[in-house]
Amino acid sequence: MKSKFCAINREAIMAADDELPPEVVQHCERCAECREFARLWNRFRSVKPSERIIPAAVESRIKAAARQHCRRRPLLRMRIFAVAAAVLVLLIGAATIRGRQLAAERRQQTGVYLEEWDWSGFEQESLALTTALSLGEVSLPEYGE
Repeated sequence: MKSKFCAINREAIMAADDELPPEVVQHCERCAECREFARLWNRFRSVKPSERIIPAAVESRIKAAARQHCRRRPLLRMRIFAVAAAVLVLLIGAATIRGRQLAAERRQQTGVYLEEWDWSGFEQESLALTTALSLGEVSLPEYGE
């Protein structure tokens, strides 16, 4: 390709339906490469897609690559899924174990099991505390004291 003008003309050749624009025809008269390109492009367009023959070697390579690609993808997805599932199981297990450890530590500190907690007067006590706080009768300790 000689110039940027040749590239523009080649695009015009490929975009043209039947007749080439006059400026492209004039360019092809002067440029042997573009003239050859126009000849080959017209020859290519004249062949019906069903009549285009792919060399056997190329076709076999394409099919082999497609088979290889199809085989590889599901295995990769399965491996990713398996790793993700294993990580999820480990995280859930670690969270469960850590939660039980924290509950055991809390039981040792307070001596109260969550199952033994009495929730019967919780609403009344909560309302009384909220009222006392709003009236300024009680103050909460600062964080970290």
